[in-house]
Amino acid sequence: MISRNIVSWSIPFNYSLVTRLSPLQDRVSWALIQHLPILYLVAVGGQIADLPVRCAVAVIAMICMQTFYEMGYIQNDVLTTRSEAAPTLRLPASLLEFGVNKFASIIVVRLIIGSALFVAFLTLAWLSGAAVNTGLFVAVLLTTMMAFHLHNSTRSRWNVATYFLLACGRYGAVPVLLAPEGQVAIYALISVLMVPLVRTLEHACKPKYGLATLSRIMIPFEKSRVIYYLAVSAIYFAVAPSTLQFVLPGFVLVYLLIYRCAVLFVVSRKMVRPTRHHAYDSSSRENRE
Repeated sequence: MISRNIVSWSIPFNYSLVTRLSPLQDRVSWALIQHLPILYLVAVGGQIADLPVRCAVAVIAMICMQTFYEMGYIQNDVLTTRSEAAPTLRLPASLLEFGVNKFASIIVVRLIIGSALFVAFLTLAWLSGAAVNTGLFVAVLLTTMMAFHLHNSTRSRWNVATYFLLACGRYGAVPVLLAPEGQVAIYALISVLMVPLVRTLEHACKPKYGLATLSRIMIPFEKSRVIYYLAVSAIYFAVAPSTLQFVLPGFVLVYLLIYRCAVLFVVSRKMVRPTRHHAYDSSSRENRE
């Protein structure tokens, strides 16, 4: 939970879980389509003997990335919403007031925590001899944070582009950090294909963007996601060389295809109700990841 103290606002993952992933099914889905695929890419990018260290570095790096990423959420929720005519309020009035008054302190604490985590995973990588692409991680992190600032300060169709950058940063930072030498490009490509591209297309279906044709194609998302992963999986394996260094990372797309087929099955059987968001109400329905 989030309370009126800086610590609760600064614990990595806590803010996301409370304000954006309250239903249990959303939290399970979040782990299955973000963290598990990222760890898979990390696992297949090195030798089995190095797997524990690589996974440890990846986990710390994911927490580091989340610490910085949630700063954008907080900026949106406590500052950006104050200038919007019909904002999405994710915090009660008392917490919103606390966030406004303590915003600078919260950001400073998060910067300290994120920096400490950054040093921690670099130190672990250095001590263990694990190869990491530090410069790329920093570049992705900084680009993501700049995109988040633009995303929070812009209200137009440009938000589709900034949303895409945010998604790419969230899913791609750790895979490119631990991508094997000579395979950074393929890991970056798969990171984009596995979620950011399709989620950006879904985001663009919000009525405020006025892209009615895209909405008719993409909605309902349960079906369009299956078609998307079937298409990208087929194209990837048709184009990629038939070597383990290309085939193994590509299996993450197959995993997501199977996952989306399973979701479509349980939703169509009304075993699970997709999470709805009011931003799509005038169009149809929306379900989060």
